[in-house]
Amino acid sequence: MKPFFLLFLFIVPALTFGQTSTMNTFYLIPASVSMAETVNNSMGLGIGYERALDKNGKWAVELPVTIGLPGTQQHFDYGVTPLFNSCYSFMPGAKFYTGHKASKVRYSVGTSFLYETGRQQQYYESTPGMTTNSVRYQAFGSLINNAINVYPVKNFSVSLDFAFGMGGQHYSGSRIYLDPFKNTSYEIGGVFQFILKAGYRF
Repeated sequence: MKPFFLLFLFIVPALTFGQTSTMNTFYLIPASVSMAETVNNSMGLGIGYERALDKNGKWAVELPVTIGLPGTQQHFDYGVTPLFNSCYSFMPGAKFYTGHKASKVRYSVGTSFLYETGRQQQYYESTPGMTTNSVRYQAFGSLINNAINVYPVKNFSVSLDFAFGMGGQHYSGSRIYLDPFKNTSYEIGGVFQFILKAGYRF
């Protein structure tokens, strides 16, 4: 997890250097829900930073970091029930806002890159009974983001994001979906996310 926060701490000051716009936002993510074939299906929380790229606040870049809480997922095709430990996600992206920057409600659309890493407990049939295998995974993806952004007061914002796209996941040391020649396995599938943000604008 340390590399994510170190990267966050170095990138944010670089983005804010020389910035005079009041359209920048530090935000908390009190709730993040992921539903996918290839990433941790769980709820999480996190922090992020968004910086406006023009004086009208139409274009922006953001750097959210989230921690996924432990959860479970059912692979119906194979009868496998993985148990996820905590996972960590980094989702840099860019977005475009509609409406005037002084509007109380604005819609935004954008794209982001997803990187996630964590560990997973996999259960599989053996003799006798079930056996547990702990594996590390990494997931990569590309998402389209849609968000409703509400500004009840000047320096506060609330946003509800819905993102969807495709992602791929790589397991190391898995005994399920295993490539017998490399001791690794791969999955590709859809990714869906709901993210609630509460931010301070400056």
